[in-house]
Amino acid sequence: IIALQEIQTDNAVERIAHYLNGNDSNSPYDYCHCSSLYDELNNSPLGLRNRNGSKFKSDYGFIWNSRKVSLYCEEALYKALDDCERKEWDSFLERIVDILIKTYKEIIAQGGQKSGLFAKLPQGESLKQYREKLLTTLHQTLRPPLIACFKPNDFFGSLLHEIRVINTHTQWRKGRSDDRSSKQIRLEEMRFIQGHLHNAVNTLRTGSFNTVYTVIAGDFNLSINELAPIYTDVTKLFGNHRMKTIQEEASTCKWDKEQEIFSRRSNYDHFAYDANRIDELVPGGAKTININKDNFLIGEEDGP
Repeated sequence: IIALQEIQTDNAVERIAHYLNGNDSNSPYDYCHCSSLYDELNNSPLGLRNRNGSKFKSDYGFIWNSRKVSLYCEEALYKALDDCERKEWDSFLERIVDILIKTYKEIIAQGGQKSGLFAKLPQGESLKQYREKLLTTLHQTLRPPLIACFKPNDFFGSLLHEIRVINTHTQWRKGRSDDRSSKQIRLEEMRFIQGHLHNAVNTLRTGSFNTVYTVIAGDFNLSINELAPIYTDVTKLFGNHRMKTIQEEASTCKWDKEQEIFSRRSNYDHFAYDANRIDELVPGGAKTININKDNFLIGEEDGP
């Protein structure tokens, strides 16, 4: 299962899958984009509706090996997941506004300049009346994760197991005068996703008693070392889950025009999961591997 971020259109995901499949009429790779995943659900009697402008979610996609797993798009399940995420996300945005207002007051008190979300807030006036404006702006700009559910294709696997992937991309950017709050906000988002949202997604049931394995995957915009603070109070944040983030290598690709080569820069792309549940499946625990064009299809037919 491949989780994609910053995918602008459904057609872009289709093109990636097309190149993966080549000219094979029995090609294994299927795909969805955030909009196509919810097209049918948006028109269903359950009334799952777009909450972020023209897109239900922001620029996410999935590609998966259809010989191994199938997208499990049961309407009642997605309605429950959406209700859960919406409630959790709204609470999270309230906490972000608290951070922003505190930072704004500090900037103004120190004679700093306003930028970003602060640019339209008048100096010296009460911020209370602007709280709703900040919340509205955050609802329009911060991107909630896209959750997709998969089942193994073999008979017993589909009856016993379910894989849920929380595809995420933290957005708060660097390089602004309010940068002192940006890292704090990204950490707050990771606390929220790895704590509240992961727990809710991992425990939600709609009549099925399958064992659920939930993985958070995407661009965290934080390195492994920068993520360390979210694990300081694990009992309070994660309960009985032993959350773990892996992938320590630089992964952001940059193209060097002169040398005509790719180089890897930042360590922002990661996987996070409950080690108590997932590491028991893999001897030595889950680990990352480097994938390239030479080893991508190794084990496709009869390997792991």
